[in-house]
Amino acid sequence: MRRTVMGLVAWAVTVGVAVAAAPVPRYPGAGTSVAIDRGSGRIAICHDSKLEIYADGAAASPVASFDVPNASARLLEFRGDTVAYTFTLAGEKVAQFLAVGTDGYERLLWPNDGIGESFPTATSRLTLDGKGLADTLVLGPKVRAEMGVPGSAADGAGVVVTYRFAGEKMLIRFSESFHHTVAVTPDDLVIALRDGAVLRYRSGEGKLWEKAGVTAGPARIVDADPAAGTALLLGEKGSLVALDLAKGDVRWRWKPVLAAETPADARLLRDGGVIVQLGGDSARLAVLDPAAGKIVRSDLLAELEARGVAGAGEAWRASSSLAEVGELAGPVLLVRGPDGIYTLPLH
Repeated sequence: MRRTVMGLVAWAVTVGVAVAAAPVPRYPGAGTSVAIDRGSGRIAICHDSKLEIYADGAAASPVASFDVPNASARLLEFRGDTVAYTFTLAGEKVAQFLAVGTDGYERLLWPNDGIGESFPTATSRLTLDGKGLADTLVLGPKVRAEMGVPGSAADGAGVVVTYRFAGEKMLIRFSESFHHTVAVTPDDLVIALRDGAVLRYRSGEGKLWEKAGVTAGPARIVDADPAAGTALLLGEKGSLVALDLAKGDVRWRWKPVLAAETPADARLLRDGGVIVQLGGDSARLAVLDPAAGKIVRSDLLAELEARGVAGAGEAWRASSSLAEVGELAGPVLLVRGPDGIYTLPLH
């Protein structure tokens, strides 16, 4: 009887140690980067000078794999059938950017003298369908000359520009009221205005809608999910507003009560929640429940470190932006740790 009891105790201790073991990276490597196509759930992983495309987070092997210029390559976005990444060539100080198809064929390399110095640049991002690039520029002599903006437009005006990979087609719109934009497609724009209004413009159809007073002053469109039909705006004072993409109606508003809860960036979750980056330089990651009107998880990085990933917060903050490392795969957040990308359940 004594041997049986001791055996059970030993078995229980062994199981307890296994459960408490520190997690390992889902995608190992200090230089590994990931990007997720929200629409399909496919995941792009860049490591050891290779870019791999996986059908989903559970896939054991990639559906496509091809070389990238060198180990400095870091993924930025995965939209539709296009992946964008940045890299620096040996002996060079200026970063390069490349949009490449999931078939391995190059879409565009920039900076690109054939297009201009002002666009595309480091701030340019893929359209939500992955078929082009978009950016918002401030009108000045160089932008005016490169984009062909007439002299009747005043310096300081906002210039929204998109570039379609197929056919190398550019679309340029400008107004003194333009502040920030996100492109659903190269021809379909959601534009935040300097007075707090928001409009949607589609080439060939004109203005689809315009809503005044969405925010108190200018805002950034920090995220948009066509599948959910939602755009997310972040006002200068930290307020968040979710808009219906089809009609422009406000779905919800949230304003932080505490200064420590003021967002610097935010991303939509499919369950209706929002991942928010709080605290500016201190950069906490939290979860906002708009329905409840409050932060429901205040420090995801601390949760990850409590699970045994020492240095997760420092590694994430070194990446400086939610856009770079706050990639979402279903109910799981992918967070950069010191030795790779870790998963953190959101439910």
